[in-house]
Amino acid sequence: MSKILRKLHILKTLEQMKDKRAVPIFIPLQKQLIQKLDTESLFDFFEVLTDNTDYVQSYRNRIGFDYLGFGKDEEEIFKMESVRRFLQAVQQKFPYMFWFGVKRIPERGDSLFLKGYLYSQCRFTLEKDMGDYFLRELNESDLTNFLHSSELGVRELQKKYGLGEPEVMDCFIDVAEYLKKNIFRSFQLDRWSQNFN
Repeated sequence: MSKILRKLHILKTLEQMKDKRAVPIFIPLQKQLIQKLDTESLFDFFEVLTDNTDYVQSYRNRIGFDYLGFGKDEEEIFKMESVRRFLQAVQQKFPYMFWFGVKRIPERGDSLFLKGYLYSQCRFTLEKDMGDYFLRELNESDLTNFLHSSELGVRELQKKYGLGEPEVMDCFIDVAEYLKKNIFRSFQLDRWSQNFN
């Protein structure tokens, strides 16, 4: 499919789903494209998504990725080097997941998406099997860089589309609560979260 046709298809999909604000959208990512670091179609999606004020507003907390062809537990996928490289490339060009990333799915509770996305951006300094769960600690420097770049990404959207400060602060508070509940204890996360209390 040509780039123009792909963008027209993305535009049609976004228009159809725009007003269904409770419905998350999971973008299929094929294993072979991830392994080849082929980000073109995903970048096209985000270019269309972030080129329209209505879309930026309508798709807050609604975007996730569906990893196809891996046959592994979702949390294990984010430890694979090919997936980490792919998602780090996404974060570098479109650092907007704090705004768009799905955090909760109606009737199912918290989504693993943002948790795994964060895992992909950071090295582990500790990973220990505690029986019922894995104790994981992330490199504090990597975590700081991720929090900072993601916050700047939301501020970029705010400046470009005139998002209100209360709405932006609500986004940061929501992210902080999600991460503190679903990830770990972290000095850097606690310090970052204090900015939004």
